[in-house]
Amino acid sequence: MFQDQQQEIPGHRHFFERLKSVETFAEAEKLAKPFPTETLLPELVKQAIVEQQAPKRFGNAINILRIVTLLMGISLIFISDRLSSKLFGMLHVFSITCSYLISNVPLPTKRTTLVANLLYARLRGKHETFYCPEIIRLLGVTRSRNDSALQALRAWLFETLPYLIESDAKRLPEDVRGILRRWLKVRSTSHEEKVVLLLVLASAGDTATRPLAQKLLKSPSEHVREAAQEAISLLG
Repeated sequence: MFQDQQQEIPGHRHFFERLKSVETFAEAEKLAKPFPTETLLPELVKQAIVEQQAPKRFGNAINILRIVTLLMGISLIFISDRLSSKLFGMLHVFSITCSYLISNVPLPTKRTTLVANLLYARLRGKHETFYCPEIIRLLGVTRSRNDSALQALRAWLFETLPYLIESDAKRLPEDVRGILRRWLKVRSTSHEEKVVLLLVLASAGDTATRPLAQKLLKSPSEHVREAAQEAISLLG
C-alpha cells in the first residue's frame, strides 16, 4: 500500500496537465521518465479519475432532451390508437434507454489512455501488489474492455491479485472492494477473473461478497463453483 504522506518531487504536481500537449506514448514516456513509479502512479490515477468523472459539456441539455423524447415515446404507446405509432413510440423508448445506459459508462479520454500505457509499461512483468488498489480504482471508472491499453492493465491486475497476501487483502479500502464486487456481478467478467475476485474478497473478509458467492454456486464453470464454495467457507 502507498504511504499517506509522500515527498513531493519538483514538477510532479503539474505532470498530468502537461500531458495535454502530448500526442504519442513515446512523448508521454519521455515526460514521465524523471518520476519514480511509487510517486507517479497514485497521482496519475487520481487525476485520470477526476477527468473521467468530470461532467461532460452539454451533459444536462442532452439529459433533458432524452427525458422529453422518452416522454414522447411513452405518450405514443399509451395514447395513440394506431399500431404504427405505438411501435414508433416503443422504438423511441428503447433507443433512449440504450443511449442513457451507454452514456453512463464513460469512454476513456486520450490522457487516460496515455496514463494506462505509462502505468502498464512500468508494471509489466512485476507482481507488485501494493499498486493494485490504485489500478482497480482507475479501471473501475473506465471501459477497460474497449481499449487495448486498459485491457493490458486489467490483465496485469488479474495476474497480480493472486499474489496479494491476506493481511494486505484485509486492508483493501471499501471503495476498492466495491469495484471488485461489481466486477464479480457483471456478465462480461470471465470465469478465470471471477475465481480471482472471489478468493481476494474472501481473503479480505468481505462479508458483502457472501450472497454473490452463493449465486455463483450455480455457475456453469466448475472452477467458479469451487471458488464460490471456498469463499463461503472463509466468510463463515
